[in-house]
Amino acid sequence: MKKLLLLFFTTLFSFSTISQNIELDDYTWYVHAYELNGNTTNNSFSPEMTIQLNFDTTTNQITSDLCCGGNFQLDININSSNSVFQGSNFSNTSVSCNETANANFADLTHDFFENNINNDFTFNITEEAGLTVKLDITTTGGEHLILYNTPHQDKNSPIFDANIEWYLIDINSNGNSINLPPSSQEVSQITAYFNHDGSFETNVCDQLTGNFSISLQKMLLNCGNINTPTNNCSSSINENFQNTYFNFFSNHANEELDFSISLIEFGEGSCSTEYQIMINSSSGDYLVFSDCPSSLSARGCQPSNAPTRCSSRSSPGPRCARRSTTAPSARTSIFVSTS
Repeated sequence: MKKLLLLFFTTLFSFSTISQNIELDDYTWYVHAYELNGNTTNNSFSPEMTIQLNFDTTTNQITSDLCCGGNFQLDININSSNSVFQGSNFSNTSVSCNETANANFADLTHDFFENNINNDFTFNITEEAGLTVKLDITTTGGEHLILYNTPHQDKNSPIFDANIEWYLIDINSNGNSINLPPSSQEVSQITAYFNHDGSFETNVCDQLTGNFSISLQKMLLNCGNINTPTNNCSSSINENFQNTYFNFFSNHANEELDFSISLIEFGEGSCSTEYQIMINSSSGDYLVFSDCPSSLSARGCQPSNAPTRCSSRSSPGPRCARRSTTAPSARTSIFVSTS
């Protein structure tokens, strides 16, 4: 009991210390909502509208990219000890959003700063559950701009747990199931990282990167920001597969995609479990990833003395435990609630 209490107070003390040391320039901040007099206007969940702010304490500026909302910048003078800053020299580009709600929210964000030039902005940074940090900026008139260090509506999704490396196990394109390339020295696994900060990367022979955000059941590839590399595969099989796979992201960059997480259970006892995520377009194209490189759903349980193949972990964790020699008789899919 004494050890548990000591661990509790040590954790609590560490949490408080970290919270106090977070600075404005530690993160890229994403605007989620505007509040005034108890009324909240939320930023819409739209592929053309992601608002990010960066504080540069070297140049003393805020720079903002609003995707379809253009961008703006202003000079700032920060008094960190009093959690206050002042702004000056506001400049911005025009809004060109297709949706009226997005254009209106972009204007709200512009006006929040431009209309309060030379007045005090008060800021408060708080650490929330998991990896999430909240920034609340308040004007002297009582307006609040609510930002987080992540663009995601579902900020604590299991997709972000422990820097999981995801492995592609299934792909469908234009109504056709696409065979994954055979394991080779050039391509042994098709891997992906989906990060809490809104960035993602995936690798075949080359690496594709981009930005995304998720809600409980939707995914956006933000602002069409997909960086597709030149194909450098030496094998024609790998080259063709990489083109098809990377095209999924570029072809659906301006869509709202269906997104789901399932916890797959393989019987009871010594047989283990895995998480799978599915990204599905309205056209029927889809991708399926597993958090284990040899998906149980595809290959069943492995011998209990087999070495773990979870390269992102130092030891087999609960989602990629050593397998029994007995194949599972049944499989149960469970939707993981991430509220």
